[in-house]
Amino acid sequence: RRTLLKLSGEALLGERRYGIEPKTVAAIGEEVRAVRAAGTDLAAALLTLAPYRVRPAFDRVAAARGIQEGRGFLVQTVTGFAAQNVDIVIVGRVLGAARLGFYSMAVRLSELPNWIIAESVAKVTFPGFARMRQRGEEVTPAFLSALKLVAFATCPLGIVLSGAAEPVVLVVFGERWAGMIGPLAVLGLWGAVKPIRNTIAWLLNSVGHQAVLGRLSLVMLVVLAATIVGLWFA
Repeated sequence: RRTLLKLSGEALLGERRYGIEPKTVAAIGEEVRAVRAAGTDLAAALLTLAPYRVRPAFDRVAAARGIQEGRGFLVQTVTGFAAQNVDIVIVGRVLGAARLGFYSMAVRLSELPNWIIAESVAKVTFPGFARMRQRGEEVTPAFLSALKLVAFATCPLGIVLSGAAEPVVLVVFGERWAGMIGPLAVLGLWGAVKPIRNTIAWLLNSVGHQAVLGRLSLVMLVVLAATIVGLWFA
C-alpha cells in the first residue's frame, strides 16, 4: 500500500503566526513513523513553507521611510569613520611611518575600554531602550544606571592607561615600542571619556534622535578638520 502525504505551510505553523512550530513538526513526524511502521509506503510532499507567496517588488513609500529614518545613522557612520582616520593620515603625513605605528598602537590600546565594555553594553541597551520608548515607558532611570556602570568600569581603565603608560608599554610590548608612551599618556584620557560619550550617543539613537546626533557628528567633524588644518599651517 502506498500513500502520498501532502503538507502545506499552514499545517506546520501550529500556534505561530509565521515560521515552523517544532512541536507540530514532531507530532507529524511521529504519525508518519507510526504509519511507516505499519507497513505503508509513504511519500511526503511539502507544498509551501508559508500561507502566502513573497514576490520581489520595490515600494517607494517604504524606501523613502527607510532613508528618512536611517540617514542619521548613515551620517554618523560616515563622519565617525572620517573622524577616526583623519588623525592617522595627518600623523603619517607629518611624522612618518615609524611614529604612525606607535600612534596607531596607542590608539588601539586606549580604545580597549570602549570596545570591551561600552560597545558590549550598547548591544544590549540599544534594543532595550528602543522597546521601552515604543511602549511609552520612562527611559531615564535605566539609562542612568547603564551610564553609571559604564563610567565605573571604563574611567579607571582609561586613567590607568594614561598614568601608567610607561610601565604598561614596556611590560606588554617591550622597549622597542617606547615611542608609544607619549601618545598613550594622552590618549588614555580619551579612553576614559569616549565610552561615556558613546553610551550617551546610543541612548539618543535608541529614542529616535539619530538625525540630531548625525548633525552634531557632522559639525564635530568640520570643527576637527578646521583645527587640524589650522595646526598644519601654524
